[in-house]
Amino acid sequence: MDDGGEVIFRIIMLCVFGGVCAAVANSKGRSGVGWFFGGFFLGCIGLVIVLCLPNLREQQEASRIQEDMNRRLREQLRQEQMKVDALRAHTAARLDAHDAALKMDTRAAAPALLASSPPRPHLGGSPNHRPTTLEETRPIWFYLDQSSSQQGPVTLARIKEETSIGAIHQDTLVWREGMPDWTAAQQTPELQPLFKVS
Repeated sequence: MDDGGEVIFRIIMLCVFGGVCAAVANSKGRSGVGWFFGGFFLGCIGLVIVLCLPNLREQQEASRIQEDMNRRLREQLRQEQMKVDALRAHTAARLDAHDAALKMDTRAAAPALLASSPPRPHLGGSPNHRPTTLEETRPIWFYLDQSSSQQGPVTLARIKEETSIGAIHQDTLVWREGMPDWTAAQQTPELQPLFKVS
């Protein structure tokens, strides 16, 4: 009778361990049935093992959140690329329309014109006393500021102002319509007079 009672007690304890292991395993996204038998046969050791296992549900949730964030970032990058492509296409279409209206090809002619045109002579006096030309009021210039961020489009008059206060110096990279690539300001014919020492 005592031996039978002890066996029944042991079976009950193993069932309790199996049930606890199954509950813990289920809360961690693992097989409750499998861990019931693990707890039943291993007892306290099975419970320790299942408590030390990582939580699959938390890992899956973290993975889902990461994948969702990656998907949103990919979508943002795709939309930004679409905006850049649309702006590039719009700019090219406007330039082509101007070329058609002027009956010339500025894309092919601009590098040759820039290479052959001499730099403008430096006129003495303050820029405020010079007459403002149409070229100075057209916002066609871009430049990279000290943090290498692109600024523009701005007018030639604004470029001159930024040069006078030191925001644009002779090594600042500038670009305008018709230029093949970014160029140092002092190497740009229109801006060379601003850096000549009188």
